[in-house]
Amino acid sequence: MACCTNVPSGVTVTFNPGTVVITGYTIPVASSTIARDVTATVVPPECAEDIDLVIASSLRATITNRVDNTTTGVITFKVKGTSATPSTGSYTVMQARCGVGGELLASVPVTVMIPKKIGTPHPTVNPAQSVSGVNQVADATTSPAYFGTLGANEVVLWTWFGVFQNVPVFNQFDGILDGIYAGAAIDELDGGVWKLINQNWA
Repeated sequence: MACCTNVPSGVTVTFNPGTVVITGYTIPVASSTIARDVTATVVPPECAEDIDLVIASSLRATITNRVDNTTTGVITFKVKGTSATPSTGSYTVMQARCGVGGELLASVPVTVMIPKKIGTPHPTVNPAQSVSGVNQVADATTSPAYFGTLGANEVVLWTWFGVFQNVPVFNQFDGILDGIYAGAAIDELDGGVWKLINQNWA
């Protein structure tokens, strides 16, 4: 801890992103892969290993996959959400300190954003619109999915009448959902059970 024996230490840390770190999570949280890549640049670089990175308030995120480079001074890591930031605020704060519990060198707010509702305006379907049926082979893995009971190696043959729509998804702050969710799977609530519907966030 040679870098942090003096107060003030003369060590500086710069976060990137430096204004606000936006992250998220999927359920179950333990298997969520959504995370924001963040760097902390330390000067002088040899002090990178001495820097303590902590979620200091409103513990709604965790820091994982930390790698220190004492040649460049760049610490790379991921910030993963564990619970949503309330729509009223109460933001989480991430800090960089010189040693555990040492001098505060930098801090940045963390927002854990979640999908909250379908945004408006969004596409609608005219009840009088003509919709052509499409013959399909379906099971729980197809799109659209069939959630009825099927035996091993069984599928259902049906004629599907429907229209695919692209709809905006808003976060808990009534803004558009952050791109960190791109590619995440979408589940549908069916009779109290969440089921994967073989669709992804775009």
